[in-house]
Amino acid sequence: MIAHLLSLLSALFWLLAGAPGSPPSAPAVSKFSIFHITSPFPNQVVTDHVDIIGSVSSLGLRYFFVEARRTFDDDAQWFPATLPQYHPVTDDLIGTFNTTSLTDSIFELRLVVMLGDGERSTLGFGPIFVNNSHKVIPTATPERRAVVKVKVEAPTPGQVVSGSVDFVGTVDAPDLHSFFIEFTLADGDREEWIPATLPQFAPVQSDLLGTWTTVTPKDGDYLLQVNVLAGAGPRQYFPIGVFKLRNNS
Repeated sequence: MIAHLLSLLSALFWLLAGAPGSPPSAPAVSKFSIFHITSPFPNQVVTDHVDIIGSVSSLGLRYFFVEARRTFDDDAQWFPATLPQYHPVTDDLIGTFNTTSLTDSIFELRLVVMLGDGERSTLGFGPIFVNNSHKVIPTATPERRAVVKVKVEAPTPGQVVSGSVDFVGTVDAPDLHSFFIEFTLADGDREEWIPATLPQFAPVQSDLLGTWTTVTPKDGDYLLQVNVLAGAGPRQYFPIGVFKLRNNS
């Protein structure tokens, strides 16, 4: 009788804790927050555009997005894989990761969630195997910091902007890995930068650098900069200027 009771208690323990090999329960920073990724699954082989499916729900949610970086590379740095979303998602599309310009490799991903009290939470997932061998971009590894040329021709700093804003200009460097535009409140602490565009992986000469969709951020004055990764050195940052976002005023 005692042995039977112990067996039932053991089964109940494994049912509550989750048997080995079973899918993990949804991570949460508190009982009011749920961050969960259901796709892609670990070690999945992917090509082209990868839909990231999951749930992001929290009291005081400000925005969330997904970042990626190359695995097994000590110098790899995180870059935005999706643009920010500002509303909760339940078992639906969190964003689409465009891998078409990436060199075949293994990438780890993480969900970045910002809450109203300034708390920043991350949820790692993956890794995924990017297999775009027909689209490989060969790269070299210079030993010194790359010389980067950045020039934004339009719009001009101080300009009032709204809706979708096309940034036109030039970003060029030897062994350019990627670049994207990011923004922060001009009167803030300038420690919280939000991606405004997805990365590009090839040089651009007097052409479209990216489009900033401004319909969700609140009206205000924003500082923008170009975030560039080139060569073997660290990321380099090139201020564009302050722009007056006015969608509702």
